Amino acid sequence: MSTMKRRMMKIARINRKILCCLVAVCILCACEDDDKKPFDYGDNNKDLYVAMGDSITAGIEEFSGTPYPDQLAQMLGKTVINEGVDGAFSYQGAAMVDGILAEYKPGHLMVLYGANDLIWGADLDGIVGELRKIVIAAKNNKTMVAVATLPPMTRHAMHFYDATLQLNTRIRAMVAEEGVRLADLEPLFIGRESELLPDGLHPNEEGNRLIAQAFYKALK
Repeated sequence: MSTMKRRMMKIARINRKILCCLVAVCILCACEDDDKKPFDYGDNNKDLYVAMGDSITAGIEEFSGTPYPDQLAQMLGKTVINEGVDGAFSYQGAAMVDGILAEYKPGHLMVLYGANDLIWGADLDGIVGELRKIVIAAKNNKTMVAVATLPPMTRHAMHFYDATLQLNTRIRAMVAEEGVRLADLEPLFIGRESELLPDGLHPNEEGNRLIAQAFYKALK
């Protein structure tokens, strides 16, 4: 092979490498542009937040300290409405969400359901199906939504521990499929039973702070 031909082939290889690098840079730039694209809140109030859930969200006066929605309001410097209902199931949240979105027109929605469902033996896929209904309603309303995994149940609620982890795995998958925000509480509470009340389910003051921080990071 002549020297000239070898040089031409080497130049061609270099040009191909340069082209591949340019394509990669263009793809990365496009992804960054998508990430920086502002969220479309429609006619919702982007400074208004609503928290939906059961007693973990509603709080237990005298025992659990300041509920996480109140702590989140302090972190954000914004209004956070607490729509938590003691003993609520995920299907009840799904039934309530349209009314809540219509009433408040919130820019942000936080969702934390599943504990009562597990305690009463609900099907895991059924729970996730109800959570998905809430997510879809929020997306259709142009409300940014964050769904939380559950803190692992401990102490006397220990027999729900494995089911909680299984549900959390399904919640993460659903959140990824729907392209919404995740507040992953599970890793924050593993090995930190001191952040839960003696029932092994409800957070204390510090536990509520952890939940508030998780939603803060998810929505910011």
